[in-house]
Amino acid sequence: LAPRYGEVRLATAGLAIIIPGLLLTGFARSVGMLYFGVFVMAIGAATVIPSLRALVSRYAPTERQGEVLGVFASLGSLARAAGPLVAGALYWRFSSEVAYCAGAAIIILPLLPTEPISVAGMPFLEVLRPRKIWLIVVLVSGIGLTGYVAAKLLGPPQGPALPGLRRGLASA
Repeated sequence: LAPRYGEVRLATAGLAIIIPGLLLTGFARSVGMLYFGVFVMAIGAATVIPSLRALVSRYAPTERQGEVLGVFASLGSLARAAGPLVAGALYWRFSSEVAYCAGAAIIILPLLPTEPISVAGMPFLEVLRPRKIWLIVVLVSGIGLTGYVAAKLLGPPQGPALPGLRRGLASA
């Protein structure tokens, strides 16, 4: 497929395929729907991973190609180790929906355009950049989740400063 469509298109399509797979898996109410969601995610991952590896190989300087591919493989291993820990904590603490929606929210980031929105007659929209807006949404949601988890772990408020800090984080 790569010679026909190119690695960038395949990687983009793979990410776009993984997102509905995550959502189907997270909201599955039957074994069949769960298996279908996992199948869709597998197709997306089978498209993304080789495409990204090829792109990293193509754009790495020849003299550093081994080093760059090694770092890429190491980061992939780190993600495969840390991802299930974070997702598992979200799953057990909240629900499968939260864990899989969080994954989908993060994966959608590279698919959003970096260019400003341009609409004729509405120059004020040119300051909006979808990728940056979504990054802010993910970061603020992460701060809110951190505040919620901190409030649950720390228990009842102690002293005047801690409740304000916890409420501020949770309300973000």
